[in-house]
Amino acid sequence: MNSDSSPNREWLIDIKDLHVTFSQDDKTVNAVNGVDIRVHKGEAVGIVGESGCGKTVTSYSLLNILPLNGRIVSGEVRYRGGNGSIIDITKLNPRSREMRKLRGGEIAMIFQEPMASFSPVHTIKDQIAEGILLHQPPKDKKVREKIIEYLGMVGISNPERAIDAYPFQLSGGMRQRAMIAMALACNPKVLVADEPTTALDVTIQAQVLMLIKEMQQELGLALVLITHDLGIIAHMADFVYVMYLGRVVEKGPVATIFDSPKHPYTRDLIRSIPKLDRPEKRLATIQGNVPDASRLPSGCAFHPRCREIIGEICRQTEPVLEEVEADHFAACFLHSPKREIEPGTGESEIVQQPQ
Repeated sequence: MNSDSSPNREWLIDIKDLHVTFSQDDKTVNAVNGVDIRVHKGEAVGIVGESGCGKTVTSYSLLNILPLNGRIVSGEVRYRGGNGSIIDITKLNPRSREMRKLRGGEIAMIFQEPMASFSPVHTIKDQIAEGILLHQPPKDKKVREKIIEYLGMVGISNPERAIDAYPFQLSGGMRQRAMIAMALACNPKVLVADEPTTALDVTIQAQVLMLIKEMQQELGLALVLITHDLGIIAHMADFVYVMYLGRVVEKGPVATIFDSPKHPYTRDLIRSIPKLDRPEKRLATIQGNVPDASRLPSGCAFHPRCREIIGEICRQTEPVLEEVEADHFAACFLHSPKREIEPGTGESEIVQQPQ
């Protein structure tokens, strides 16, 4: 359970009111618009949403690896170090020694496509060794032996041979395993997995996801899993954040979100999952298209596509996350305790309740 109201739980990552924009031609793209995310020690947190919702940009902000046209406008990305010190990553220069020490050493990342992340002209050994020598030079064994150990740990057969291969000589599943070995080789505290199985076939996807889960539990890592696949979230995460157009619209324990989704967007996402027990039923879709992030709609960002729109309040007022049940929050006027129906109008308005 993730609850922000649990003061005795030690968090490792605390993202507060994060805003990220991109300059594109003559317009500004609002990629992340006030995101709050907290990750506790040993917890698996899922961030889910359609393509373009801001989940990957949020993870890139966590490692300070935004493209040159990207900028953190405001907010905090706080990380609790091993000595208890708290570092605001947004205040660090991306090329600073302190940021390089965190990136890979404390917070590691598994990228979507390993072929685009690995250098094609360096062996697996050289690329994993670079991180080890930078962060944790081994004292009791050679670097090569340590790399072979990690390649074997992630299920690569014959790691003594694979260590000298170039990325293009390995299959997609083997490359992703090598990417996981590289992420784990420096014993990070937080592992960020950004769509780690997108480029793999279904059977290899299951193997890689099982491996990530096993490594997370065995090593006691905090896992941040970025995906558009709710099925993966159901099996991998303890707590889930649902994002839409750069905002968190719902958050809660994964079982609660699936059993009792409160936001219309979350409901639509769950409806769109194919069901094997009803193959003859037409697959549900979310109506409309994701709006242009350079021209955000007024009010609730989801209102142009919402099946459960209440009235003008949805079009004019932006809802905030409110607790709808224990540790379960949604940003929707359907569940606002301050919402009342105007008599005889059918329209809903927010009214201030007496204190």
